[in-house]
Amino acid sequence: MLANGEAAGQEVFHVHLHVIPRFKNDGFGHKFPENYSQKPPKEALEEAGRAIRVSLKGMPDQLTEPTR
Repeated sequence: MLANGEAAGQEVFHVHLHVIPRFKNDGFGHKFPENYSQKPPKEALEEAGRAIRVSLKGMPDQLTEPTR
C-alpha cells in the first residue's frame, strides 16, 4: 500500500510504502464510501485530466513523454 501526500497525513512529501503481511481472515481491509463504485461524471474526469496535464507541463520530457 502506498500512503503518499496530504490525504495520507504526510507533511513532507516522500515515497511511503507499507508492507503488511496478510493472513486469511486477518480482519484487515479497506473501507470505501457507499458510492465508491459509482463512476464520476465524464466532465469531472476531463477536468482531472486537464489538471494533471497542466501540472506536468513544467516537468522534464523524459518524465512526461509516453514510452514507446
